[in-house]
Amino acid sequence: MPESGTKVPAGRLDVSLAAFVKELQRVNGIVTRRSTGDAILAFDGCELSVRYGGAEFSVPAWGYWSHAVRTSSRWLVAFGKVPPTQDPLRIEVVAGRLRIATLSVPCRVQSLETLTVELPVDVDLRTVLRIGHMHSEGELERSGVLTAITRARAERDRRMQLAFEHLAPLGVTPAAIEVLVTSALFGDLPVRSKK
Repeated sequence: MPESGTKVPAGRLDVSLAAFVKELQRVNGIVTRRSTGDAILAFDGCELSVRYGGAEFSVPAWGYWSHAVRTSSRWLVAFGKVPPTQDPLRIEVVAGRLRIATLSVPCRVQSLETLTVELPVDVDLRTVLRIGHMHSEGELERSGVLTAITRARAERDRRMQLAFEHLAPLGVTPAAIEVLVTSALFGDLPVRSKK
């Protein structure tokens, strides 16, 4: 029984320092030049999986952890550059913070069932926009991909504005460009859920 006032971890895992750092650095090499959004950590009873920036890695782990944890992927990228020396590496969630060894960062705990949307690695703009169109804002947020979708929408809008600037002398309106782009992107997709 913990002492009075002691915070009880919502989850606690131990992983091999070498395995975790090797996989983290491998994924960091893929995603560091791209916007990475949130990182999501989950445990299936045997392995800890870490997903961000459209990439994922898993390492053997032992302990207890019955939820998904969302935190800053930028923090994980930085963590991989200067990892601690503690082995095995203790990863735990206490009082709204994810702790890895002696370092911690704010996090949010959510159920595993809410993770529904994934973006592939090196995904193109059209695919990101289509994925964003097929899912509700809530699904995108819970899955940790809303930041990537929002950036893709901003890039779409920037490109549509450039098209308008070039085509306005020909009488093309912003509304006409929007109809064209929307039809090209989403014309063959089913209507997304409103959840």
